[in-house]
Amino acid sequence: MNLIKYFSFVKKMNLMKAKLLLLFVLVTSILTAQNEFSTRRVAVFKNGTGFFIKNAQVNAVGGKFILPFTPDGLFGTFWISAAGERVPTIQTVDEKSVVNKEVTSIYEMLKGNVGKKVKILTFSNETVEATIETVSPMLISMKTKEGWFSTSPDQIKSMHFTEKPESTFAESTGKNKLMLTFANAGNKNIDMMYLQKGISWLPEYLVELLDDKNAVVTLRATLINDAEDLNNAAVSFVVGVPNFKYNNILSPLCSTDALTTFLGSLNGYSTSGGTGRFDNNVMANAMLAQSYNSNNYDEPSPEYTVDVFSAEGTNNEDLFFYDFSGVSLKKGGRASYEILTAKLAYEHIYEVEIARNSDLYFNGKSAYDNTTTANSVWHSIKFTNTTKMPFTTGSAMVVDKENNITSPVSQDMMKYTPMGGESFLKITVSPDINVKDKEIEIERQAKAKKQGSQYYDLITVEGKIKVKNYKDKEVKLNVKRQIFGELKNSDVVWKHARNVQYYSYSGTVNPANQVDWIVTMKAGEEKEITYTYTFYVYG
Repeated sequence: MNLIKYFSFVKKMNLMKAKLLLLFVLVTSILTAQNEFSTRRVAVFKNGTGFFIKNAQVNAVGGKFILPFTPDGLFGTFWISAAGERVPTIQTVDEKSVVNKEVTSIYEMLKGNVGKKVKILTFSNETVEATIETVSPMLISMKTKEGWFSTSPDQIKSMHFTEKPESTFAESTGKNKLMLTFANAGNKNIDMMYLQKGISWLPEYLVELLDDKNAVVTLRATLINDAEDLNNAAVSFVVGVPNFKYNNILSPLCSTDALTTFLGSLNGYSTSGGTGRFDNNVMANAMLAQSYNSNNYDEPSPEYTVDVFSAEGTNNEDLFFYDFSGVSLKKGGRASYEILTAKLAYEHIYEVEIARNSDLYFNGKSAYDNTTTANSVWHSIKFTNTTKMPFTTGSAMVVDKENNITSPVSQDMMKYTPMGGESFLKITVSPDINVKDKEIEIERQAKAKKQGSQYYDLITVEGKIKVKNYKDKEVKLNVKRQIFGELKNSDVVWKHARNVQYYSYSGTVNPANQVDWIVTMKAGEEKEITYTYTFYVYG
């Protein structure tokens, strides 16, 4: 009977130990998860920066909490807040922030497995069995049965572990950890936000020509993540160019730079974020503020099935956000995400751009000597953005899908196109449409204008553009030209607008104009455009 009671007691004790162990594991897991910051949202810009928003539930023991990591937050963008209370003090502590990295060398393998047993073979063919004790780039120390063995990591030829080795190692970032101070101890709901370099996205379009009138346009975002791991985060791909004045300078809280270095950067290297060919700094990006859940496009033709799709989009000030949820991507990873697919009507059009007129320095009549110049004509496609999202600037691959056979046609740059705006993509040069232009000075008024000490002559120029269609079908030709000066007359209707963003010396006394003529020509037809403008030149 006593034996039965004994075994019953042992069973109860083992069950209690198991419960306590499970409770310990759960508490440890909760505490670990509690202090981990998860990235809730990232706004990714095309200039290589991202705005990160993180959240964590932390336990501020004694009213203090040390952040487990220090981000590469840019100056003025690193902010921390707590729900319902202030964070009055954030300061560095004499403890370096560490990150886990993948092992890529013998030194890193040793560093990640301190305390484990290993058998090494040196380049001098010496075999040593020992426990790894200390590891540095120049020297490792290991404890053997006989004593201690030390060597340089680069002298080790191979290693054999008696148990599975760790594949990561902890490395100091060189940055001090940050300590948050609160008015009271206890659990805190922390939000952290900062702008960081190392993440970007590239827009890519696929334009599938179904027939002579209909096309399917697909936009995907290629995400390049060299910043940090993303786990089930909401990512917004941003259209537009923000003004981040100090986007090349780390926050002093996130850097160990000396004061003189920081001040030198602040005074000499602040830049705006708007650089790069994919940026839209010369485009009008202002949209009506609204959110979008889907696009209501016309149903595709039965011959070609298209699943019309659109990610959610939001507008804030002059920036538009393509929103995508549930993104998981490791640091160093690349991924593409389909933003929208839409069926659009298009038309074939031919385009030619005449070289702009001479500048101030060419003041003689030889600049307008009636010489005829030939111009290349491009066959293009034109379509209207009838979707509920703007088209951002990006590469566009055009393919032909006629007869269910995909054939490459061209690749061009899709320029920023607002909702309801028109977009043009070049296909190929068309030799069957001939365009020649010439100019001649027909009048000159000497010293018509004085600016400072400089006199300017006012000349009147007559231009002629001769076009001929050698094709066996009717074509529509868009003739473009940038003209400095004051536009006067044209015998063919022209559309023109002042180009206030064209900065040149000529523009200081002569306004810049973007001029367009639309000419429709039947097969074999020839037409001529005659126009005049006035232009100031050096006297």
